Amino acid sequence: MHKIGDAMPEPTKFTAGDTVTFNRVHSDYCPADGWALAYTLAGQGGIIKQRQGVPVDDGFDFEFTADDTAGLARGSYRLVGRVTRGTQAHTIYNGELEVLQNIFAAETAVDTRHRLEKRLEAINAVIDGRASTDQQYLAIGGRTLQRMPYAELKELRNDTRLELKAVRNREGMARGLPNQNLIKARFI
Repeated sequence: MHKIGDAMPEPTKFTAGDTVTFNRVHSDYCPADGWALAYTLAGQGGIIKQRQGVPVDDGFDFEFTADDTAGLARGSYRLVGRVTRGTQAHTIYNGELEVLQNIFAAETAVDTRHRLEKRLEAINAVIDGRASTDQQYLAIGGRTLQRMPYAELKELRNDTRLELKAVRNREGMARGLPNQNLIKARFI
């Protein structure tokens, strides 16, 4: 469990409704020298504006409370950190992060599949001629699946499978599983 003051980098992923804490130390912008640090989290699913850091030793502690994150929709966000002192301002962090859906707050059934799994299902349904209206009108690259030629659909299906395999491999490695892309060879 993270304690305020412990070194912990900016988050790259968290679940909406969770408390998120992190610490930032930057040798050029110490609180003792009069610098203040604030972070803004913004995306299509919500915003947490200019959360001020609490000075601790040579750095700053941050906390987005469960109430802060509860209203965020699932999706990609941008986290930006900016130091200020008087009229000076410098962006010292600009990173992408993913907010996961809070299934504890769900009131109806939730489709928790990865977006690539949903895309693959829609592509297969269109190829097989059994697609729902929603699947037919799924837009990829500005075009709906129903308007794509069969050969392009097959290519998109293969690309989506490969992309999904890479995502699952990264997720597995993050959980401590071995890299599935390693090629093992034995020379005699």
